[in-house]
Amino acid sequence: MPADGFHDRGERREMLFSNKGKWSITITGQKPAADAMLNTSLLQVKIFPQEEWKNIFDEAWRVNRDYSTIQICTALTGRR
Repeated sequence: MPADGFHDRGERREMLFSNKGKWSITITGQKPAADAMLNTSLLQVKIFPQEEWKNIFDEAWRVNRDYSTIQICTALTGRR
């Protein structure tokens, strides 16, 4: 069965894969059963922007800091 993507566990006994937007878990090396598809219609993700703001800010700061450092070093050394 072709898959759009997959992720295996560390022991590689089971893997999660997607095919045409549907997800399933199967034992590695075996063809998944017809009823093995996961029901994701009830899946909910709760987001708390106020709690995530510190991480978003820190990550944006880190990316800009690193990019700026590369630009400054390039300008000083004259190499790319």
